[in-house]
Amino acid sequence: MYNTLKRLFLNKILLFVLLFMLLPQARAADAPADPHEWTQAGSGLVAHGCGGILDLTVTNSYEALVANYRLGHRVFEVDLRLTSDNYLVAVHDWYGYYGPVKLERFKNSKVAGVYTTMSLDDIYQFMEAHKDAYIITDTKSYEDTEDILLLQFNALCDGADGYSPELLDRVIPQIYNQRMYELITGIHPFKSVIYTLYASKDSNAQVAEFVQDKADIKVIAMAASRCSEGFCDSLNDLGKLIYLHTLNDLAEINRFKRQGVHGFYTNFVIPVQLSGKVVATPTSSAILLNSRRASLAAYNIDGSNYFKLRDLANALSGTEKQFEIDWNASNTTISLTSGNPYTAVGGEMAGIGAGSKTPAPISPKICLDGKAITFVAYNIDGNNYFKLRDIGEALDFGVTWDGAKNTIAINTGAGYSAQ
Repeated sequence: MYNTLKRLFLNKILLFVLLFMLLPQARAADAPADPHEWTQAGSGLVAHGCGGILDLTVTNSYEALVANYRLGHRVFEVDLRLTSDNYLVAVHDWYGYYGPVKLERFKNSKVAGVYTTMSLDDIYQFMEAHKDAYIITDTKSYEDTEDILLLQFNALCDGADGYSPELLDRVIPQIYNQRMYELITGIHPFKSVIYTLYASKDSNAQVAEFVQDKADIKVIAMAASRCSEGFCDSLNDLGKLIYLHTLNDLAEINRFKRQGVHGFYTNFVIPVQLSGKVVATPTSSAILLNSRRASLAAYNIDGSNYFKLRDLANALSGTEKQFEIDWNASNTTISLTSGNPYTAVGGEMAGIGAGSKTPAPISPKICLDGKAITFVAYNIDGNNYFKLRDIGEALDFGVTWDGAKNTIAINTGAGYSAQ
């Protein structure tokens, strides 16, 4: 009997010890993610107004959002305003509409006559499908009454109902003054908040005093002209990150980075330009076009394959997914026309030299059937190379990868499917 009780006692002690040993691991597993992890995404860049598309800025359009996500952006500043029937939509201002309009009219309109407008629901659908995407709000609330501000942020939060519970964790509000902070945090405990200073009346000392004990305000955004050495150093000493708006010159961005600035709002600079050296290696994979070996030269860059556009057009000519290429010198635009046979200009299917290269990222203007599109592209030795999957998605042909056989397959009889 004694031995039995002793065994039970020892087993209980052993169980307690095991549970105690596991407890820190459970706590670590349950620890919340960094609420400011968005500051590490996209090389510290914020796509201003969803990012530029062709030569247009702050379109806040669906095409700009998709194009700049494809170019590596993960953090998007979006201008949000209420329609006349109190729906939040992505629009910088109402000037072109002569005042707020109803949601239906807004959704039926086009930005610059071409691009698709977005409601808050459209943005949330994109975020639901792209779990690594964040939005920064620019609600222009400093122009409105507190009642309008409350309507905006209640709509922002209510609109997330029915989506993943974490979606609002990827919504980063910009506040314009101290009172706005009180109002929005009373509506929802946002994980991360930006104090943007372009409309603030606070002095530098007042800004520092206000943010110093607020863990949710990690980022202070300002114009480059306000980023004096003493002010920015004082904010960095508080553990805050400085973001500047809106910069499009890479040399200027790199200069501010060396001065301790962390992030930048931009229209046209893309993350790969800040992420360090990129290497292009001649693709060693076999390339099949409709199950037959194709002599297409390509480079592998960061795990993706890049081809010359005219090589692909030449190879696909005569298939279901053929396309023509025209160069419009007057507006420096590459025009693609689906369904038309390709007209060779010479130099197609030329080989590439051996050895790795240092590619230069480029942002060419491209239109497909009259509509602007974006391909991730690089210039290598004077030739432009485009991401195969981007082309396949735009022209709707199949692209598959067989790792076991080290083979890239292009299938014009199938539609595009992300792998």
